[in-house]
Amino acid sequence: MGCAPRRTAVPVAALLLAAANLAAAPAVNPAAAIADAAGHPAGRHLRAETAFERDGQAQTRTLEVAGPARLDRICAADLCRGTWFDGDHAATFGINGTPLPAGGADDALERTYAAIASTAFAEPAFLSAGGSVSPPASANGELRFAVTAPRGAELVAVADARTRRLTGVELPDRTLYRRLAATVSGSTVLYASLEYDRIVEPGAPLEPPAGPHVAVGRSGTVPLVSAVLPIVPCTVAAQAANCLIDTGTTPSAVTLAFAERLGLEPRGRIEIGGLATYLTGVIDAGPLSVGPATFERLHLAVVPSDRLAPFDVILGSDALASLRIGFESGTRVSIAKTGDAAAGDPIALEFAGGLPYAQVRLGDREHSEPMLVDTGDSGLVSIGYDEYREDTALFTVQTAGSARGLGAAPMDALRGELDRARIGGRSLDRVPIAAVRGQHIGHLGFAFAARCRPYVIDLGQSRIECGAPEPRPAASPG
Repeated sequence: MGCAPRRTAVPVAALLLAAANLAAAPAVNPAAAIADAAGHPAGRHLRAETAFERDGQAQTRTLEVAGPARLDRICAADLCRGTWFDGDHAATFGINGTPLPAGGADDALERTYAAIASTAFAEPAFLSAGGSVSPPASANGELRFAVTAPRGAELVAVADARTRRLTGVELPDRTLYRRLAATVSGSTVLYASLEYDRIVEPGAPLEPPAGPHVAVGRSGTVPLVSAVLPIVPCTVAAQAANCLIDTGTTPSAVTLAFAERLGLEPRGRIEIGGLATYLTGVIDAGPLSVGPATFERLHLAVVPSDRLAPFDVILGSDALASLRIGFESGTRVSIAKTGDAAAGDPIALEFAGGLPYAQVRLGDREHSEPMLVDTGDSGLVSIGYDEYREDTALFTVQTAGSARGLGAAPMDALRGELDRARIGGRSLDRVPIAAVRGQHIGHLGFAFAARCRPYVIDLGQSRIECGAPEPRPAASPG
């Protein structure tokens, strides 16, 4: 009898140890068969490639994935554009590889979509990181898993019940979010919106697009050489030039006359959009220096020369994203690295197509609207003519004239004045406004800089900053 406790001690200890191990073991993922059937791609860096021809030009499309991170590119030779998702936020980039926030992207949905497409949602680590996967609902030969990534929104992963291969992603109400095609290489399956020709496994880690290399010295200033546009002196390949700081353009560009002065022949073919849309070539030029900033090399779209345009180079959003541009007076511009402390009331920017937009409320309208922050526009506020026709009471027309953009013929413009406008948190009175025929979105132009002291553009921080202007002197009695 005295030995009985010793005989039962071993089984009890074993049960306690087993219970502890069971508690430490990762939960079983109900979608584990999906990862098994795909060869567990979520833990690897894979690149899918396909070749095609568009408008007589050979192009390649590549998709690189590493877990939830995804880099999707379309390239003609070394001129690439595409999208980048780092696992948290989506971005778009153009020929200079500058990632800017993707307008309209729902990052919460994208986090869950990336987890599904990579099959990371079917791995045990997904649950331990805070993700959720429901047991599958089976019907009509399909399996449906309700999936929510950490800090994500719910989506439904749809798979073939027999092969356990994913076929699509749905919203919870069964609306299709995206179809999924499978590219297969041996036991590896890569899921994307289209099928690719082949899969390779690079030896190096997945690198995000980084934009052009730029060295920025101590903050410095450069003179403005125009009274109405932000044009500053610069050099390109040791040639003196004038550069227009133009947040309303991407990619950065060069006039045909200046490209010829550099002795560079345009190559390739890309589409430029503005008041006109046209195809043009590209040159590679550098170093390009403006104030304390020097770009090692830039892809520059070639735009028509215009004797009325007193500039040679256009620094668009793809170049400006790494800089902090300050207009502290009407005569000089400060240039520094992006990310310094705010110099005035911050006004948040949204991006679409690589271009920045601010919320602007006109007159007595109840709601604001996104307007393109366009320092290449000399006005303060402009809207499309169609928008004006729908609300002719917005302002009284005082004069008629014209407006023009690069590559576009002059457009009719009606000009007047608004009693008030609100730009972000800043209220303005007596606001010049134009309605431009052929313009389809509102513009917040360079004249806004005169209402702020200082006016700072920091695209890398997704904001502009408007300092308080000096108070107007009081009117003298009598």
